[in-house]
Amino acid sequence: MIVTGVSISTLLPWAIHNSMPEDIVQKWHSASNVDLHNVVAVLYFANSLVNPLVYAIRMQEFRKALGNLVSRQSHAKQQRQRGRGHHSQQQTTLTP
Repeated sequence: MIVTGVSISTLLPWAIHNSMPEDIVQKWHSASNVDLHNVVAVLYFANSLVNPLVYAIRMQEFRKALGNLVSRQSHAKQQRQRGRGHHSQQQTTLTP
């Protein structure tokens, strides 16, 4: 329900703005210092960013899976760094 509410609140302004007649939009833009089109576009694209955040906050399984993914990536990065350090150490011991 929360995801649906967030989606509607971010997509509804875009739908309303795009369904308005062009002359009304032009009058609105000329009367306001705020570029309404940009504000609506930011809200529209924010929908893609907000949904994963809502899932992460509300679903324990999602948080756990995200934590596992992050820990695997950091573990793999540490393994690569250890491999480079070990490799570079061998090179320094072999050369006089």
